[in-house]
Amino acid sequence: MYLMIDVVVNHMVNAADPPDFSKFSPFNAQSDFHSECFVTDYTNQTNVEQCWLGDKSLPLVDLNTEDDSIVSTMNSWVQKLVSHYSADGIRIDTVKHVRKDFWPDFAK
Repeated sequence: MYLMIDVVVNHMVNAADPPDFSKFSPFNAQSDFHSECFVTDYTNQTNVEQCWLGDKSLPLVDLNTEDDSIVSTMNSWVQKLVSHYSADGIRIDTVKHVRKDFWPDFAK
């Protein structure tokens, strides 16, 4: 049997707008996320990468993957996740919502 893990890198869900950032872990500060705006133009890559999915009733708060400390935390997390569970593969959701130069180190 093979183990495939499904991960989401770019956002966290919150049942209210504005979100209560203190309930998130490990990223629990508003500064860990992009400012609120919702994706409105899927042909505009900046809008896709830096705005939120969802809507005001169920916002998917977009993680600031341009921040070096967040990138480092995510890279360490995925390495530990794969190692701990001896995962055979990872399915990454919403890849196009994170800047392209994030992925090479994450994939290592």
